[in-house]
Amino acid sequence: MITQEELKSFVSYDQLTGVFIWKASTNGRIKVGSVAGSLENNGYVRLSISGTRCLAHRLAMIYVYGSCGKYVDHIDGSRSNNKINNLRCVTKPQNCQNRKKSKKNTSGVTGVSLNKKNNRWFANIGHKGGLLHIGSFVRFDDAVLARKEAEKELGYCRGNQHA
Repeated sequence: MITQEELKSFVSYDQLTGVFIWKASTNGRIKVGSVAGSLENNGYVRLSISGTRCLAHRLAMIYVYGSCGKYVDHIDGSRSNNKINNLRCVTKPQNCQNRKKSKKNTSGVTGVSLNKKNNRWFANIGHKGGLLHIGSFVRFDDAVLARKEAEKELGYCRGNQHA
């Protein structure tokens, strides 16, 4: 991985916008002063420095703090938002807590599903590598409330997780 010193010799980083700007060309095609990196199909911004492809959120942590943990979380869930106040070093379980709602989700709320056999709403939450059953509810709103309370108790950080 690139060092802070090497990184700062190639780019400048604006902590308020999360944008990198080229200070020096690493190949003949880079224009000094232009925005560094490009948005990939998966939503992450990636830069190529001296032939090495690097994720911008990891580079932001190196630029500001000198190093980067194994996992860097985008607090708001937006993979392209690389503002330093939107990034935090986390453990793997913490990073998994902030996953977005699955495309297969039919209830509209992460961790809440309808059991069609008994027509009850189940609330579940990931915890310590497993799935913790919160409860079974007649009303959808009760299941959602139970899930949100469990998120608070277990330290899930995003309040917009269900959006």
